[in-house]
Order: sequence, then structure tokens, then C-alpha cells
Amino acid sequence: MDKVLELLRRYRLCHNCLGRQFALLLHGMDNSTRGLALKYTIAFELHRRVLDEKAVPEDVRLLASNMGLKEFDDAVKALGFKLDYASKPCYICGGVFDKVEEVVSMVLDALTGYEFKSILVGVKLPSEVCEKEDEVRSVVALPYGESLREELSRVLGKKLSSILKAKVDMRKPDVTVVVDPYRMMVEVNPAPIYVKGFFLKLSPEVPVVSKDLERVGGETVETLIVRPLMKAFEAVDYRFIIPFRDSKRTLILGDGRPFVVRFKHPRKRFVDLDELVSEINSRASGLMEVRRLSWASRSDVAKLRSFKGVEEAKVLVKAEKALRFMGPMKLTVMQLDKSSNVFREETVELLDVERVGGDVYRLRLKYRVGFLVKDFLSGGPRVKPSLKEILKSEMNFLEIVEINVRGAF
Repeated sequence: MDKVLELLRRYRLCHNCLGRQFALLLHGMDNSTRGLALKYTIAFELHRRVLDEKAVPEDVRLLASNMGLKEFDDAVKALGFKLDYASKPCYICGGVFDKVEEVVSMVLDALTGYEFKSILVGVKLPSEVCEKEDEVRSVVALPYGESLREELSRVLGKKLSSILKAKVDMRKPDVTVVVDPYRMMVEVNPAPIYVKGFFLKLSPEVPVVSKDLERVGGETVETLIVRPLMKAFEAVDYRFIIPFRDSKRTLILGDGRPFVVRFKHPRKRFVDLDELVSEINSRASGLMEVRRLSWASRSDVAKLRSFKGVEEAKVLVKAEKALRFMGPMKLTVMQLDKSSNVFREETVELLDVERVGGDVYRLRLKYRVGFLVKDFLSGGPRVKPSLKEILKSEMNFLEIVEINVRGAF
């Protein structure tokens, strides 16, 4: 009790701020209860002294003013003594725990319109409050305490969790609320939402991403997918993520090209993705199609970058001399790996060659997703040997007409 007496001789402390210095001692009670229990223990001894000495010693008067314990004050007054001390706020928190219900009400108002099943409450404190707390903790140097920020976060979190029927999640909450109980301000930060899926590009007139949009009033695969989702989630921004960009006019068929969309600050979280797929595909009929739309996470972005799959592409080239197709060819070439700057072995299959007019040919190729087709056909430095070297014919890459993608992530 010596430490408690030392604290109360120096500072006026509320129940919470006194009890918090001993937060790790005895479980199953809150800091207010701890602080009250400590004050009661001291009050018993102080009351005994007043009875024995038939007076209120000065040190008792000081402790009484710093405890702010009504039961002790009433007991002393019942004996006919006056304490006559001015009421002061708690030295550390300034009485912030008296505002808890008001703060909770403010947070509830701020959360109106948000959907979530889990919550985490953070607290901002003025620097002067933190400095006072550090000062008090340094006086007694007790290893059993916790911080004001920790206690306020827990107290507010429990009350909000109970009212909102939302669990407190310290790792991945649906929404994080940052409260400044001194300035009565609240910041709501919903966790981003990730969805993933595959798209088919059915028209050569529709670019994939918005930065490729050239036609006035036109659409892109990106906008056709994202706009209905943005509206459903009531998000403020998004990021459309694809492993790489295809040529603007290339058709994407087969299983489709994978994508992930990250939605920032969504107010709604619980939407029917199947209904959204139907809406997207209805609006985009003949232009593009979404398949296998599902919930995702941040880790899926990394998986997208390393997407494994196989593509079968129809490619137009212009050849200097006639190309003769002697049957399917399985070729082994070396491709420069961008991350390691080392050439690695790749396998590409030439499945068919068809003359479409003049010196233009349509090739059908099969290769791993990520293979550098243009370099392979026209002799770029990142693929060795090129097809023109293998066939001993000068050729220029024109365009990839369509790609059939097979794969999942």
C-alpha cells in the first residue's frame, strides 16, 4: 500500500487511473473496481485515525482530497468535521471516463450506414495527457500497469461490441474506429474489400483498362466490371489489378483473364456477388463477360502476379517469304526472367500456320501464361531463338487476334 499512498499524496486520481497502475493484478475486475478497492482500504485506515485522534490531520485531509471518495467524506462529516477541499479533476485523464457514454453515442452516430461484423477501437490522446501518465508511472515504477490508451480502447470496444453485436477483432476487423475523446472526434476506417474473378473480352472494340479508352463515351472491361461493384459496396475508390495488359483489340476467351479489385472505404460489405455477376454480364452483353466472381484477400494480389496457366493464341504476322507448315512443332527457347535477369527455359508449341492473304499469316501458338509472344515472333532480345530464326524467314509481329486462357488462381 506504500505505493498507493505515495501516488495519492502527490496526485488526484480517479478510480480508473489509480486501478490502472495495478491492471495486471487479479483478473475478472476492471480498473475502476481495482482503484475503488484500493481507496476503500486506505479509507478504512484514515477513518480509524480520525476516530482515534478526534481530528482530521493535514495528511489525511490531503489524501481525502486526492481520493475523491464520497463514502469517506461522508463518514468524516458525520463526525462533525469539515474537509473543505476543492474538487479537482483526475490529474492523468481529466475525467475522461465520465464521458464514455457520450463518446459511445458519438461513435454509433458515425457508424450509421456501415455494414460490419467485427470492430476494433483505437484511441488518440493529447500529448499532455500522455506526458502526465508517464510522469505518474515513473514515480512508482510499478510493473503491473497498462496505458490509458489501452484501457479506453478496451472499455469503448466492449460497450460498442455489446450494442452493435459485433465482435472485437484485434487482427482483421471489418471496421476500425479511431476516437479522440478529448476533442470529441471519431474516424471510421472500414477495411478494404477484395474480390477476384475472370473476364472474357468478346469485342475487339473494348479496351481492357480505362487508360486505354480512346472512344468517346465508350466502355472498358474495367469500367464494366467495377461500376456496379462500386455502387453495391458504396466505396469511394478502387484499384483494378491484372497480371499484365493485353493488346487493345485482342479477344480473351477460354477460362478468361484473372483479375482482383480492391475497394477502398466501403460502407457496404454484405452483397450478393452472384446477382452482381448477372447484372454485369447483362449490361456488357456482347462486349465482355465475368466468371467465377468471389471474395478475395490481399494475399490474392500476390497470387495473381504469379498466375499459372496455359494460353492458346491466334497471332497475325507478316512474313518475307512463304511459310510452309510441316505439322505441329514443340520448341524449346530461352526467355529472360525479369526479376532475376537470367534466361530460363520455356516451351512453346506451333500448332498451325494459315495464310490469310498476301504475305500475312495466322499462327496458332500454345505457351505458358507470361510468355513473351511478340519477342518470340519478331526477334526481340528477351527470347532466344526467335521463330524467324527457327524458320529462317524474316517476319514482323502484327497482332494477337485472340487468346484462349486455361488456368485458375
